[in-house]
Amino acid sequence: LARQHNCKIIPVDSEHSAIFNLTQKIGTENISELVITASGGPFRKFTDEQLKTVTVEDALKHPTWNMGPKITIDSASLANKGLEVIAAVRLFNFSPDEVKVVVHPQSLIHSLVRTKDGVLYAQISNPDMRHPIYGALVWPEYKENYLEPFDLASCTEMTFFAPRMDSFPLLPLAYQCARKSNSYTIAFNAANEVAVAAFLEKKCSFLQ
Repeated sequence: LARQHNCKIIPVDSEHSAIFNLTQKIGTENISELVITASGGPFRKFTDEQLKTVTVEDALKHPTWNMGPKITIDSASLANKGLEVIAAVRLFNFSPDEVKVVVHPQSLIHSLVRTKDGVLYAQISNPDMRHPIYGALVWPEYKENYLEPFDLASCTEMTFFAPRMDSFPLLPLAYQCARKSNSYTIAFNAANEVAVAAFLEKKCSFLQ
């Protein structure tokens, strides 16, 4: 519908807001790859054995973001990152193989793009959803605001890791659905909602 009416869809999820702004500045024709960052959730360092005994209470303790229970559980299982991959494919017209995920626990880099010459460009700000919301409201302008700017000199570290696809299978499953397209992505979203509800009601384990 947006294409039909020559309109822009302005995303407010922090990752897609970052990609939107980077693609607007650089041009999608110059970009070879989108890189979505993930906090890794509370279980990033858990062994497969430890994941077997995860409780609802454990899963609701997100290390960076303060969100509702559904999205917090999705973050713990990396289902949210799978949904973000699906959304990026649709929003920016990239293939699933051109959308990558990297774990970045500090949540300071909200996403990156790789240009065709191999260079990475990042959007960096404090992990505060008011940034992408404000940006969407004033787009296409960049206006001064009351939000605290990120101080690069105060940053002690930024670390990055590959996601553990075997331990968190909802992310590779989302990639499969994105490649199949059609209604597979809707089925992924619906099945995940049912699974999260069952887990929150303690009717199934985290791995189930």
